[in-house]
Amino acid sequence: MSEVLAIQIESSRKRKKPNLCTGSKKARKIAPKLNDDNLIETLNSLMQKSELADQAPKIPKPISTQIPALSEGTANLLKSLQITSHKPAVRPTEEILNSKPMKELYGHLLEPQLPLHYKKVLTMFERTDYTMNYAKHRKAVTSFENIKKGIEEVYHSNYDIEILQKILFIDSSLYKVFWAKDLAKEYKLFLEFPAELEKEKGQITNEKLEERKKIVRKKLLDLVKSYHLDFLQSANEVWESESSWHPNFDISKVSDVPLFKLPEKPIDNSESSISDFLKKQFEINEKNRKIDTGPEIVDANDVIPGLTPELTAKIRMKEKLLKERLKNLQPTQNISLHAKVERMTTLCEMLKAIYLSQKTPSIFYSCLVKKIKGTGKISTDSMIIEKDLNDAIELFPSWLKLIDTSVGKVVRMNRQLEMPLTTIKKEVNAKFN
Repeated sequence: MSEVLAIQIESSRKRKKPNLCTGSKKARKIAPKLNDDNLIETLNSLMQKSELADQAPKIPKPISTQIPALSEGTANLLKSLQITSHKPAVRPTEEILNSKPMKELYGHLLEPQLPLHYKKVLTMFERTDYTMNYAKHRKAVTSFENIKKGIEEVYHSNYDIEILQKILFIDSSLYKVFWAKDLAKEYKLFLEFPAELEKEKGQITNEKLEERKKIVRKKLLDLVKSYHLDFLQSANEVWESESSWHPNFDISKVSDVPLFKLPEKPIDNSESSISDFLKKQFEINEKNRKIDTGPEIVDANDVIPGLTPELTAKIRMKEKLLKERLKNLQPTQNISLHAKVERMTTLCEMLKAIYLSQKTPSIFYSCLVKKIKGTGKISTDSMIIEKDLNDAIELFPSWLKLIDTSVGKVVRMNRQLEMPLTTIKKEVNAKFN
């Protein structure tokens, strides 16, 4: 094997490179050209340039930045503007780190959340406004039945009379509510916008409707804040944030908005005769209240001229029932002290809600009695309400004050004074127990 390798190496040594000058005729013809030094140098330089061209990045042609000259008018205008270039001030890092947080600077712009049942009242008020505005634009009748039908058909949500009563309790001036006869000569409940909005022609602008919504939201929020303050006082807690409620304050358990007392439906006195009217009234009372009074004996001298003895007996029975009802409504001395304490506590709670929904801290005495009577929570007798109101004014002189003016008595509340329910109950119990 080694001998074979040695022979191959020896044969490779004997091989000679071809000599272009001493080779074939063709080779001898090409050789003089290759030996030309100038040609070789030219070829080498061309090769180098092509390699560099392939490796070098292609530089785009520069874009002309020459700006055309301004006209004389434009140049004079720019000079008159006196534009000065300035760099924005750079705040140092320490100043940024030591600055107040955004929540502290703009936290007062945030508002706490309303309870779900209060949000529903606000939503229904907005829908009532938009429905009435559309009806006004179409010159349609704005009776409660039509408004109810429109809201239920468009928004697919129930709308009853209690929702309207809650809206009016927040602010009774939002709508004018009254009874009037329709084309069928039947009494219907009608709603109208306030006088300042009724003066406008056509539809009311969305900006004004949005302002009304903000007012109602603020009054609902003030009502919840009063309950929140009572909670803090009873729990001896301190909560300074105005953009949120205390964690232990359950807004879902906040009392619902009280109901406003709507005006009573008037009695239709258009019957052909007084006897027909009395018969109709008696039939209505019989349906509402079934009373077995037995046979009524009428004195022969007690007959009403022009009426039969049977109809006279029915009228006398009606008078007797009315006397019994009036007797039950009269204030007596047998009212229990416990009922008095509960009534006074409820009255003070209602006073806080009523005054929070008003723009001014003063209300006429007679109007305040009507508002309290309209809720139906204290009593339906104005005498009892006036007695309890006078006792509250006497019991809390720093909170409530009765002022005589040239136009009537005014009850003024010190809304800056914190009056929690715990303090009210304590004072009432000490006074009447």
